[in-house]
Order: sequence, then C-alpha cells, then structure tokens
Amino acid sequence: MIRLTLSAALGALILAAAIAGPVRAQALPEGAATLYAGNDRGANFLIDDTIVREGSRVRFANLRVFANLIDVPGGPIAMDVSTMVIDCAARTVTVSGMDTYKASGAPVVQFPGEPTEAIAADSTWDFAARVLCDGVVMPPQQTRTGWRDARAMALSMLGR
Repeated sequence: MIRLTLSAALGALILAAAIAGPVRAQALPEGAATLYAGNDRGANFLIDDTIVREGSRVRFANLRVFANLIDVPGGPIAMDVSTMVIDCAARTVTVSGMDTYKASGAPVVQFPGEPTEAIAADSTWDFAARVLCDGVVMPPQQTRTGWRDARAMALSMLGR
C-alpha cells in the first residue's frame, strides 16, 4: 500500500483541482454532525443522518474541517465531505467520492473515489470504525447542528 506524505497529498490535491471540471457538489450538512477524530491539521465529524447499515457495511458521510486553508485553483479549500463505506467485518474503508468547499460553504472541486484499503490502527478511519462498528458512543457535547457550528467548534478546538 502506498502512503503519501501530507505535502505529497496536498500536491496531488492541487494538481487534481487544476484539471477538474465544474463542480456540482452536494449541499453541506445542516443536520447533526458528531466530532469523532482530530489532530493539529483538522477535525472529522460523522454526518449523523447519512449513516446507513447494510450487514457488516456502514455507509456514511464525513465532514472534515481543515486547520489551515488549502490553496487550489478555484479557491481555497476549508473543508470537505467524503462519502465512505466501512466494512466492519473486513476492517476496510472505501472513499466513494469527495466534495470540497470554501469557508463560505461554496463548492470548490469534486474528486472521485479511492480504492478500498485496510484500516490502519489509530487512524481517522479506525476511530470512525470504533464508533460505527464497535459501539463507541461519543459524548453529546461533541455533536453540533449544521456545518457552520461544526466548523466553528473545530476551529475553536484547533486554536484558530
């Protein structure tokens, strides 16, 4: 499995944004979003009303708020929403697609999905699997209503 460094991943993101076509992104979430993982680069929220269980698989959307804007053609990216599938039994994750947004909520660029990969221990997707597959319950104070409140919480947590 190939792992990209953060700078290589951002470089790939910028290149893809430069050649991407018009964006028809889904609207940012206005319902409940629950913080479940974060670090000094950003915070991740489960979009609660997107969670669908199908046997050992869980489909959901993930809102990620970046600590710092990512400059790409079309405007700086402040956050993204990825549609995901976690297979709880196989402990794998598939990113079905990603929509990116400016701080205002305006769409920037869309990206296609990524191949299924094993979930690495203590990774963001491992924390998502702990909640979605293993029954870990996040404290209620980690849930916000709408992307604006989730973004404000994330930026406050990140000292921005």
